[in-house]
Amino acid sequence: MPNKKSAIKALKQSEKNRVANKSAIKRIKTERKKFIAFIESGNLEEAKKAFCLTQSLLGKAAKTKLFHWKKSARLTARMAQKFPKDNYV
Repeated sequence: MPNKKSAIKALKQSEKNRVANKSAIKRIKTERKKFIAFIESGNLEEAKKAFCLTQSLLGKAAKTKLFHWKKSARLTARMAQKFPKDNYV
């Protein structure tokens, strides 16, 4: 257990950030899985909505340094490739 006041505060902050980061990562994973399920079922309208939402979440994750910006770009590009060629967003 930390003894100094600043160390106690740092511990509280890091725990709070850890929980928030875990929640954000889980939400991104869930939305990506929904997107893939829509693509596989052929529901392109729902897939487009899910793509836009996931793309937004990935951009925010990169902006807040939750993911490296290149990882966010890579995941977004791979999702975009899953669309049929004639129905790209």
